[in-house]
Amino acid sequence: PLLVGTLASASNAKELQHNAPLYSHAAAALSKFAKGHRESQKAIAEAGAIPSLVTILGAQLQANAGAQLQANAAECLGHLAAHHPENQAAIARTGAIPPLCTLVREGSPQAREASAGALRFLTSDNKPNKDTVAKLGGLEPLIALIVAGTTEGALEHASGALLALTSRHT
Repeated sequence: PLLVGTLASASNAKELQHNAPLYSHAAAALSKFAKGHRESQKAIAEAGAIPSLVTILGAQLQANAGAQLQANAAECLGHLAAHHPENQAAIARTGAIPPLCTLVREGSPQAREASAGALRFLTSDNKPNKDTVAKLGGLEPLIALIVAGTTEGALEHASGALLALTSRHT
């Protein structure tokens, strides 16, 4: 709850920018707790982290600290969504998909990679989220990331997202 409270304390983009390293570390820590731990995924979501993380995605931030903050927020959302249908739905309802698509298209290299990973986990076995990404034009930036991706992680996440988007919903 303390880490979620730290994220929730940012009330606007200026506050996020001013304390970007603090919020970035909080998002990174929550991401590590969520990765592969269903109970932690549920607890973090129930504590209210999702709206704060989505706010970070859409904030107009500058320089490296802001880019890293957005990358950590996207990564955390991806880990919260992984293999957790309830969190996938909650993240989508909170409005995360549009800014994730924007970050894949226009974000920093680390935000592009992390946002592709988040889209991968949000669309895995989730038809409504797949439809939303497709309607928002999210396929093209993922393809562009594969073509011009600079890291193995970017290639892995973008190709994983495209696989999730094009696979049949079971």
